Amino acid sequence: MVAVSIVVLMSACASSGNKSASTTSGSNDGKICKMEKKTGSNVRKKVCRTPEEIEKQRRTAKELAQRDVFKTTGNN
Repeated sequence: MVAVSIVVLMSACASSGNKSASTTSGSNDGKICKMEKKTGSNVRKKVCRTPEEIEKQRRTAKELAQRDVFKTTGNN
């Protein structure tokens, strides 16, 4: 159940409805900055990540989702 919660939270962060993208250059060292709303909040916060960090977060969320589906189907 915890894994499901983590996946939901991570996917909420990744959905396009919760943030507005703006790529910035200069002092951000190649980071991509977005205004994100934490799930359950209306307050937006600027979050900057490198493309590598964004890809790692995407892979982690996908792996957690696949692991949870695997566990719930009883194919241990």
